[in-house]
Amino acid sequence: MIEPRLEAAPLLLPAAAFTAGITAAAWLPIPAPGLIAAAAVLVIAALASHRHSRAALVLVLAGVALLGALRMAGPRLPADHLARRALDGTLSIEGRLADEPVRWTADRARLLLDVDAVHAGPERLPAAGRVQLTAYGELALPLAETQRVLVEARLHRPAGFRNPGGFDYPAHLRREGILLVGHARADRITALTPEVASLSRCWRLS
Repeated sequence: MIEPRLEAAPLLLPAAAFTAGITAAAWLPIPAPGLIAAAAVLVIAALASHRHSRAALVLVLAGVALLGALRMAGPRLPADHLARRALDGTLSIEGRLADEPVRWTADRARLLLDVDAVHAGPERLPAAGRVQLTAYGELALPLAETQRVLVEARLHRPAGFRNPGGFDYPAHLRREGILLVGHARADRITALTPEVASLSRCWRLS
């Protein structure tokens, strides 16, 4: 029953393998050079296995999955990038606001943070990366672009529906340099520097 179905839909297995590669890469980022090298090995192995059709098919599908992963692959991350850390539990993140907070409602806002460090108890560890946070609750302090803050947040990798031809939200964030998203309580955000009026705010006031 399976083979006739595959003959009727010959692109079903490649599409499934490609999607599986995209999904795997979203959770386990692999540098592009490693993916290209692995794909080359699979192509050579598939050519060598041309007399064994099933083995060759498996190798080709694995190569297609690597192409899907390659679509998600970005530049090699620095050793201190936040995406390399374990993301279990709450992290205390120090950084600078890359933009003014965007208020969706009175008790929900989006923060874009360029990370400088992670606090582990009394220890301050250098870190890098850009994260997008949703702050729940009314912000007690006015926050502005370039202001330094300390945030207790829960982070995770962005996820989204990857329907063929549909909007790829994780890819959109990745193009903006955002590999992690998360949420935080507004009362867990501490301003480390005074608010600095942004240029756009100055224009509104003038």
